[in-house]
Amino acid sequence: DMVNMMMVGRLGPYAITAVGLTIQPKFVMLSMFIALNTGTIALVARHIGEDDKRAAGDVMRQSLLLTMMLAALVSIAGYIFAKDMIILMGGTGETIEAGESYLKILMSGLLFTVLPLCISAGLRGTGNTRAPMRFNVAANAINVIMSYLLIYGKFGFPALGVNGAAISMVIGWCTASIMAVAALH
Repeated sequence: DMVNMMMVGRLGPYAITAVGLTIQPKFVMLSMFIALNTGTIALVARHIGEDDKRAAGDVMRQSLLLTMMLAALVSIAGYIFAKDMIILMGGTGETIEAGESYLKILMSGLLFTVLPLCISAGLRGTGNTRAPMRFNVAANAINVIMSYLLIYGKFGFPALGVNGAAISMVIGWCTASIMAVAALH
């Protein structure tokens, strides 16, 4: 989000404000997943420590299922109430429309944001911290590159402004999701 705020800065104050207004609602929604992931790390680590890989696998499957179900509910609610959240955060004028659109795009890709976080939690519980770092680095690198291309319309890509920043973030997290699922297998 901070990278996107910096990158949309050239579009004007409305763009910085629109992206900034989405940060707090997004993190409130993500807090449920962060709590779930904390439990996942603890339980997977406990079962690995007890040399019970089957139980660790059961925890991971349950965590993934719960993450996917919760992601569906949160993304639908976030999409429906995106405008209300932007207004609640203090959005006015053109920041409401840009912020609403930005948040709706992020909510559409929420599963791809939380899936690699869940898998990373399970991997950390087994002691594998390198793979989650690779997912994050890849997601952020792709976000920066795609933001440059999609916000400003470089190299034949469409200039999508604030929406380009949100799409870039989702593309980055889709990449992290693919990497995470591959690492899990």
